[in-house]
Amino acid sequence: MESQGVAGRMQVTEATRAILGESFVFEERGLIAAKGMGEFRTWFLAGRTGLPPI
Repeated sequence: MESQGVAGRMQVTEATRAILGESFVFEERGLIAAKGMGEFRTWFLAGRTGLPPI
């Protein structure tokens, strides 16, 4: 996933998003291909719920 990252943005998988739940705000990025692992749906972490953006 690092090779598919965007400078200055934190990218998380669906599993991480589920764990963090409603405490954070996410922007869907979509599917990315991870070498040797297939495709993953990913999100950018946009901030904490009720607080200014990160």
